[in-house]
Amino acid sequence: MLLVNGYDPLDVRGNVTIQWDITEMNSNAYNADITIYNYQQYRHIEWPPGWRLSWEWQSHEVIWNMQGAEAKEQGVCNKSLGTPPPHCCLKHPVIIDLQPGLLLKNRLLIAAEVGC
Repeated sequence: MLLVNGYDPLDVRGNVTIQWDITEMNSNAYNADITIYNYQQYRHIEWPPGWRLSWEWQSHEVIWNMQGAEAKEQGVCNKSLGTPPPHCCLKHPVIIDLQPGLLLKNRLLIAAEVGC
């Protein structure tokens, strides 16, 4: 995990908060809603580059769809996963901010499923 110190003496309570909720779950799939809040008063997330969020899956999850952000790369998705193909099937996805002015800029919805 990369931690970045963004302490600002003029905004001591400012922070960026990432909240996630598992909204559906069964034996082979789950849906997660991820929301990013910027509570910094003086440090805005400027475009470019905007924010980036990444993690490493523990199993064979893929991202089926996404709103409010996009994967930097799709990866090589197995055709047996279905049509249309997943939004991203990388083990270590990098999710990036959309350009300013697009809807749902600060709301990120991810539907993920465990599979090969």
